[in-house]
Amino acid sequence: ALNTGIFETFEKLKEAKLDRSVDRLSFFRRTIKKTLQENVDKLKEAIIKMNEATSTDPVYSDLIRTCAYDSNNKNDYKIPMKLIDLQNYALFGNERIGVLSAAHKLYTGAGPMSVFNDVRSSLESRLTQVSAMMDVLNINLTTITSDAAELARMKLELESEIGNIEKIKKEFLKRMVDQHRLVSTCMNKLTRLERQRQSILFNKEMQHLAQVYDVLVSLQRFTGDAKLAATKTAAAKLELSAEEDISEDIYKYSRYSFLSRLVKASKSLAPYLDIEWPDKSTTSTLQTNVITVDFIDAASGKPVSKSEFITNGLTTLNAQGSSVLMWLQESASIEGWQTKISTMISLHKMAYDAEVENDPAYLISAEEIINETIEMASYINITEQEKVWLTAMNRRELIPREKLRGFLWDSSGGDFKGILDGYYANVTDVRQILDEATAFYVSSTNLGKFIFSVPAEVNVKIKERYLKTILRSEALINNFNKALETLEKTDASRNLSIVWRLDGKPESTYLPRHIGDGKSILVDLREKNKASSLLYQFHNKRTNNCFKTDSKLCK
Repeated sequence: ALNTGIFETFEKLKEAKLDRSVDRLSFFRRTIKKTLQENVDKLKEAIIKMNEATSTDPVYSDLIRTCAYDSNNKNDYKIPMKLIDLQNYALFGNERIGVLSAAHKLYTGAGPMSVFNDVRSSLESRLTQVSAMMDVLNINLTTITSDAAELARMKLELESEIGNIEKIKKEFLKRMVDQHRLVSTCMNKLTRLERQRQSILFNKEMQHLAQVYDVLVSLQRFTGDAKLAATKTAAAKLELSAEEDISEDIYKYSRYSFLSRLVKASKSLAPYLDIEWPDKSTTSTLQTNVITVDFIDAASGKPVSKSEFITNGLTTLNAQGSSVLMWLQESASIEGWQTKISTMISLHKMAYDAEVENDPAYLISAEEIINETIEMASYINITEQEKVWLTAMNRRELIPREKLRGFLWDSSGGDFKGILDGYYANVTDVRQILDEATAFYVSSTNLGKFIFSVPAEVNVKIKERYLKTILRSEALINNFNKALETLEKTDASRNLSIVWRLDGKPESTYLPRHIGDGKSILVDLREKNKASSLLYQFHNKRTNNCFKTDSKLCK
């Protein structure tokens, strides 16, 4: 259509508010802006969100300060925390609260990187189409003017429209990669330290309950005033607070005394807590909230065993629906980590979109994505220390089975997946661009049979744009496969063992499958075949090898 006098049509148009002929280049500039405006606005919005998140959020400032301490291997720093927040986390927090929440906000919810996830594919699709249109316009500029200087000016104006968008895209990518690199490693370490601190405190609470049990057993030989005196002495020895009571064959304590006990248990643990104690009203509320652990079995009238007493104490704290201690409810998840990896993949793809995949400043590498996934997988593993208190709680799982679906397996009772299966499918999913290129191929080869032939120079320019995008997509897949092949031979992947459930059954431990020289399989061969088949079908079945580098023009 651009070769059939369409410029003359535009010359007859009138602007809505100005009584003058429409400038034909201005018309196309406005058309391009309108086509891309929504995507560009979202990119700008994400940059603004990033600036706000990293410059005005006090929690983010705490995160960066904490990461700076941690990077210097200094554990003698303090983490400010309100006493009541100790109910939700033990040190650094989680997706919702604490310094870790600032890191998660970069990737999840309405954060800047999640905005980016929504816009990348649609922006690239439109840029490919608009860039092809601009190439065709360049071809047709000679129909407007033969003046060389004017022609050069017009070409510069056209190129600047796309250039400005590419500049915004690269600026966005660079900021995202910089922020990711600033917080990612620290975020993972703080996540592990949070879980380790919880584990230490759970074990300390087990020790405390065991000591209380021993005292309650020893008090059984006393009666009357002698028992009162012995109870008072034992309470002093245990350093029980005024809200703790062991005088009635029961261990009774307030939520305030429990949280105070956690603070005391944390004092010798670095990094240290800098506790902000609550006001009188909140303190009173916490003190009147009473927790009890029975020493005497109601049915038999005899003391329960020590293990039962400890289990009852821990279960009371972590009962379903309980708000006494929300550590496991808040932290026993990999959803935030999974979102982070998905965002890393989008950033990885955007580096190829922006043609900066060879610049480390812009590229989240395939190796980084693979290693991040291996680290997340190892985080699922239940440690020996965790087995102790999980068993005491009568818990068999730390991260619930349903939250592992889609990562370790697809359905209950199904075979284990490769831990990178889902992410590999994400990386190699280039169906949108292949479908668009196929649609162009079909239309360009059939249009002339029904209406008119597409001019050869137009056909060439559009094909070149799609070919360029397809070659980048193939390079992305090939480079990821090479990185995968290398990393599947490392100890981190070969020796990966994940105990996700405590029941002693073989299927409760994830082990990667191995082939040949001990190489582990992180991606199932069927997933790799899907990616290969997608490209094979595109080239050989759908487009008659039109988009191969050595092919002739599509006819």
